[in-house]
Amino acid sequence: MTTDGTPVLATSHEDGPWIGMRRACEILGVNQSTLRAWTDSGRVPVFLTPGGHRRYREADLRALLESGVAGSAVEPISAALLASHQRYELVARQALSSPWFQRFDGDARRQFRLLGTSMLNLLTTYLVATSPSERDHALARGRELAAEYGEMATRLDLTLAEATEAFLLFRNPVLETVHQWLGAQSPPSRQSGEVLGRVNHFMDQVLIVMTAAHERVAHPPEPGRG
Repeated sequence: MTTDGTPVLATSHEDGPWIGMRRACEILGVNQSTLRAWTDSGRVPVFLTPGGHRRYREADLRALLESGVAGSAVEPISAALLASHQRYELVARQALSSPWFQRFDGDARRQFRLLGTSMLNLLTTYLVATSPSERDHALARGRELAAEYGEMATRLDLTLAEATEAFLLFRNPVLETVHQWLGAQSPPSRQSGEVLGRVNHFMDQVLIVMTAAHERVAHPPEPGRG
């Protein structure tokens, strides 16, 4: 239902996986204010819990993007990055042939894919954020995921070089998508330059934190050396 009580969706959690507002914003590439406005207008299907919390079905959100109903309010770069999920999935499958990937058990492989997908969503949020606090939150969460990945790579006996190779597998399709998007801008806008700078900053920070976490776990300080 919309927030005015108009039903737009069967209010049953059996219809599929339901997600909260933050994850919905990451998928659509918009901030919470925009998503609330779309919800209130009936543009985005939503389920209201008895406690008043909004829940969205991921399939509905992706269908909204594909149909173009979301309109021009969705930033072009966010739509491009969301479309790059398919390219990322292909890259993830290519990793199967890497020697280091053979050390991943089923749980580790699922975690690796989840971390990559979550990082892509956070980068999208970082790029389309309309306030410094929203951008800072996305970057802080990206750093947390990077540290988690670095620690996981160490536990799986990946060298720092192998962990970096895995990171590059994630980074390269993202950069390719961004460069293609920039090439389609005619004439280039001020936003184009800002996007590239933000992408590089986000990726640099993630790589720095990942390598630091890997080294911290691989070479813990000796007792008494702080």
